[in-house]
Amino acid sequence: MLQSLEQLEAAGLEVTDLADETVYAGRRLHSRNGAMQMEGLLQLAVAFVESPETILQELVNAAVRLCGADSAGISIEREGRTEEHYYRWVATAGEYSSFLNASLPRSPSACSVCLERGTPQLFRVDKRFFDILGVEASLVKDGILLPWQVEGMRGTIFVISHSREEAFDREDLHLMRVLANFAAMGIRQHRQQEILRKQAPPPRCRFDGE
Repeated sequence: MLQSLEQLEAAGLEVTDLADETVYAGRRLHSRNGAMQMEGLLQLAVAFVESPETILQELVNAAVRLCGADSAGISIEREGRTEEHYYRWVATAGEYSSFLNASLPRSPSACSVCLERGTPQLFRVDKRFFDILGVEASLVKDGILLPWQVEGMRGTIFVISHSREEAFDREDLHLMRVLANFAAMGIRQHRQQEILRKQAPPPRCRFDGE
């Protein structure tokens, strides 16, 4: 169900393929601190081991911090999804924090375009899209949206600037590729923990005198 450029534009969405990265050829926006990036990734690795239940939130927090974003989030295709309630935001950070567990339609959707193309996307969102959803939200002036997939589950991870039309560059894209892999591993770990909880025997009842 590939949405046409006309349909996307009518819905207030701009989605540009970043597969060859030429869109970012002229962007050099940040002075990179390699040590800070490495420290951030090491913190995520530690969170995987010590606090796996928080890893998705740690991921979006890291995305905001390391990319200088205003918002970040992770979406997943819902179980029992319908066309109207197709995606769920399972982690959010920054200005969009209040949209945790928000439900979004399959179309119009930048997430659907990203998953159909299977490549990172530059995306922008204007007021028309939020009017369709019936919500008040800050516009997306510049954003990077990447797909992830693991064990039959799919979704996206994204960073957003609400104030700058050129907020991210090629280095941000490379970093987000790494975080997308972390997101896939985090979702898989959550799924495995849920399966183990369901398979665990019920607690043994105790009676007086035992």
